[in-house]
Amino acid sequence: MANAITAISRVNDPRASGSAVPGLGLGELWQIFTTEPVSGAAAVVVSIMQPTPTATNGNGLSISALKFFGLWVQCAGTTVNVTISILESWNDTATNFIAPAVNATVGTVSDTNTHVFVVQPTPMPYIQFKLTAGAGNTGDVTCSAVLWDQA
Repeated sequence: MANAITAISRVNDPRASGSAVPGLGLGELWQIFTTEPVSGAAAVVVSIMQPTPTATNGNGLSISALKFFGLWVQCAGTTVNVTISILESWNDTATNFIAPAVNATVGTVSDTNTHVFVVQPTPMPYIQFKLTAGAGNTGDVTCSAVLWDQA
């Protein structure tokens, strides 16, 4: 598994959030992946919260005060076969992120259309997103994803 090239960033959209303060609006938008390479059939990429996360900080997005989640995803490339899943942890330590027992897979993208998925995490305070390439996924595939969350 490799960390994403670009860290998660907050999308300031007052129409969606209603507030400039995280958690105090109607919801939040987070850019999870930005044209992230998912090259070849064996690629696995995990989202990160900070550009250079340490073993115990900056790995996941805190979701402890949130209830509802949606994920907008679009991939580009010749032949796309990418599964989006979640990893969760009770703390922000890199080695503690694992796939939950239920609802780990968010969805699979096998085209270049835009998709919106419901994300149903098991109650845990931290989340990461994982892109896993499948059979036939070509070396030119990239994916972008934006998370919507609401308290």
